Amino acid sequence: MKKLLLTALMLIILTGFSYGQRDKNYYTQIVRLTDGTELRILPDNVTGVSMVRADDYEHLTWKEYVIHGNAPLDSLRSYWQTAESLYSRYGAGSGQCLYLPADEAWNPTLAAMGSLFRYSDKYSYVNLSMTTNPSNPTIIKWNTTMRSEDRMLSLFRESEPASDDIVSRQTVIDGEVCAVKRLPREQWYRTLTFADWAERYQEAESSSPVMTGGFQGLKAFSTETIRKDNIQTVDGTTFAVFYPSNSRAKPSLLMELPQTLSTTYDFYCVVVPERTAYADVDSARQNAMNFRLYYGNEQGNAMSYNFSSDYLKTGLNENPSSLNKTTMFVNDTTCVDTIYFGRFTMPVATDGLDPSVRPVLYISMPVNTSLKADVEKYSTTLRLAAIIMKPVEPED
Repeated sequence: MKKLLLTALMLIILTGFSYGQRDKNYYTQIVRLTDGTELRILPDNVTGVSMVRADDYEHLTWKEYVIHGNAPLDSLRSYWQTAESLYSRYGAGSGQCLYLPADEAWNPTLAAMGSLFRYSDKYSYVNLSMTTNPSNPTIIKWNTTMRSEDRMLSLFRESEPASDDIVSRQTVIDGEVCAVKRLPREQWYRTLTFADWAERYQEAESSSPVMTGGFQGLKAFSTETIRKDNIQTVDGTTFAVFYPSNSRAKPSLLMELPQTLSTTYDFYCVVVPERTAYADVDSARQNAMNFRLYYGNEQGNAMSYNFSSDYLKTGLNENPSSLNKTTMFVNDTTCVDTIYFGRFTMPVATDGLDPSVRPVLYISMPVNTSLKADVEKYSTTLRLAAIIMKPVEPED
């Protein structure tokens, strides 16, 4: 017993680990299928073994291990997984294949993902339900232990690999455990959109006239009651209509964007003009819009970024301190217009985190509804088809 304790103590001293730490080089378990194929998985509990290599699934032989803190050596056995328990552990459905990364896929995939899945241990995000002023939203703090390795393993499990990317199959009672040698880049490096209005629409939770319907992930301000007929379609384009609550009102929106990678995105807004939406309306009025992004930085602080049309034209005054007519964007009224409104690099990833942790886009209108010239030139009814975020792929 003393010998075992001394061995554990020496391992702790040599590795320099303290209780609960995660080391990049010793965070995965490696298990070997009966055909010799090695798989990578992540342990459930970081206070025990970080790396385990097994000779086969039937008889456990430890090749190497690292002890964390005061975890007893007997706790190593709790990390052994059979193919069946792996299948059950990761929630694969009956008759399905559980995809896990072959050992050969781990390091190349992690290197390819690189900085795209950079997580912080602290996040700040906008809480839509608690926010009453979109220009000064309510911020919530959230902590996580997510790492790029965690998310990568999830992406392998969610993948649908080509048959020639599956290097091994092991049959279990309910299905198969499959070792995959490659994670398709297009699976995680993809264009993101805020649209799907019909799916997002939610009826009012009460029959009270005070309660209104709305769209999941969106909070509207200074608008009329949102109903299902606010969702319309013209020439194959589905969009949501946001009417001002009165003749002096200017609708504004807070939109929870899709969860992102820590990479650079080009941002677009798709707007439907009046004359396209309604055949009986002969109007050349534009929509004037400003865009502000709320996000969290590496230190977990709430930040904002103001997009500016003036900056796109001149290259000067990026992220201006205020939004006004100088910074606004307007649409082409002759078509369903896709407006490019700027580029931004997300400092940390939110992909795979709690669904509430995500960047939020604030859309406002710099229109003076008391000024006749503005009212004649700009519409305060917004017909929004989509927000699009396209990742800027690096040159190979």
